[in-house]
Amino acid sequence: MDNRSQIQQQAEALTQYIEDGEAEVQRAGLSRKPLEIPRELSAEFERWITRRRPPLMWVQAPSFSPIGPALSQAALRAKESIVGTGTPCITFFCKSRFYSFAGRLGLLDKDAAVVSLLYSTIRQLAGLLPATLPSSPDLDPAQFAALNGTLHSLPTALNIIMALLVHTQPGISWIIDGLQHAGGTYSTPYLHQFIHILRRCKVCFTTDGQCAVLDRTVAFRERVDASSFVQGRGGRV
Repeated sequence: MDNRSQIQQQAEALTQYIEDGEAEVQRAGLSRKPLEIPRELSAEFERWITRRRPPLMWVQAPSFSPIGPALSQAALRAKESIVGTGTPCITFFCKSRFYSFAGRLGLLDKDAAVVSLLYSTIRQLAGLLPATLPSSPDLDPAQFAALNGTLHSLPTALNIIMALLVHTQPGISWIIDGLQHAGGTYSTPYLHQFIHILRRCKVCFTTDGQCAVLDRTVAFRERVDASSFVQGRGGRV
């Protein structure tokens, strides 16, 4: 088995800890009364998608804001638009609760969300590896074996992510929705490190509510306040 196939096989074994809320967002979009995305919000995503310089954008709305649910729909449409052009797009839609593996490992849902986010990132990056790549200590089978869903595995997960980014093609877009649901007392420092790693990439965060980790990390010029957008005047990403 070549190095890439081995890494991808090891990454697939992480699926037991990967729980993404994207399917829930898709179902909401197919409901009898689908949410309309304001034109101003669509325009922000269009500008972000077309920018050549890798920007970071955080689109935020207050908790329980009428526009909040539309943010996830806009993030999903942006992903579909990017993938439609043939550009790789790594995504994660954080669930607010009910991570099935959390209970047996003694994790709070906010900590389980970070585990799931980092493991999902590893799995998606592994799928973008080139046909041949040199061996790396951080991509050794023993490193993947340490990814057991616990909080103690988070430093190893970050090392694997950084090692994979060295070998993946440039130009990857990232969309992470609902990060306000991630980050407990122990896992938040590793979430900070993850966001720092993404600084070299083109990434969009969307949150419906306060997100302390982004508030401390993202500059004001990189933020978009979606609360001023009028819902009901539909746009298209």
